[in-house]
Amino acid sequence: MARFGPGTAHLHELIGYAIGRGCTTFDFTVGDEPYKRDWCDSELSLYDFRAATSRRGRLAVTASVAAARMKRFVKQTPLLSQAVYRSRIAIASLRRGRGDTAASHDEPAGNP
Repeated sequence: MARFGPGTAHLHELIGYAIGRGCTTFDFTVGDEPYKRDWCDSELSLYDFRAATSRRGRLAVTASVAAARMKRFVKQTPLLSQAVYRSRIAIASLRRGRGDTAASHDEPAGNP
């Protein structure tokens, strides 16, 4: 069913628009999504580079690299990815109940 969804229809329109304007390159941006392989005949690998010039910078780089590795591990592990997704929804729901979201910034805290 995904091939008939609004995201697919939007992508077809977007690519059709780009072709109509004479574009010969389309950048799908960052992300290793399977649908991108259906459209591409080449792939460009992207890399992160972090460098430190001080002791404090090395600490920051080490923390940043560790966080990126953890995020990649979670995203590549479906069970963990779903758990994080569900917990973010639960946290957002709790915040909404307390009036902490931007949509309810005009209401006093604690009033749903």
